Amino acid sequence: WWIGTNDATNTLATSSDGKLWYPQGKTVFSLKCNSIVFNGYDIAVAVGADIGPVGAMGVMGKNDSFFVKQTNALTYAINQDIKSITYGPDRFFAVGQSTIYNGAYSFDGLNWNGNPISITPGKYPTAIAYRGNNSYLLGTDDDEKGHTIYYSNNLGASFTAATVSPFTKQTNFI
Repeated sequence: WWIGTNDATNTLATSSDGKLWYPQGKTVFSLKCNSIVFNGYDIAVAVGADIGPVGAMGVMGKNDSFFVKQTNALTYAINQDIKSITYGPDRFFAVGQSTIYNGAYSFDGLNWNGNPISITPGKYPTAIAYRGNNSYLLGTDDDEKGHTIYYSNNLGASFTAATVSPFTKQTNFI
């Protein structure tokens, strides 16, 4: 089990049973942990931000008891605040606020490729979820044009605004 927060003392904690928790302090995220995903096999990846804000991430293998801070291509691709991460069908996919790429994907959780996502200029992705059949749902802060939900049917190569979005404000999670 893993929990991520923006707590002043601990931004990550782990537990093997959900009852007894082991805090990790701020060794991985000095500001906040936004999202954690497990690939179902052997790797968990946590994403968030350091003070700045600067994108930050941690990786934990199945035999590890804590996340290890990573400075790699993901933190350079999404360089401000990594908002959300998902896994499927064979890759991790992260999104966030950045001046470089607002999306990135990885097959192993360590080596990342920038993936620009076309939405309204000045807006950014806030949430992502894999929905099967090589498709993703994407939430954004694009409340000015009413396009807070986007979808992709080609593994995130491109995203299209939903015809009708029931929301007028930022999508926080999917």
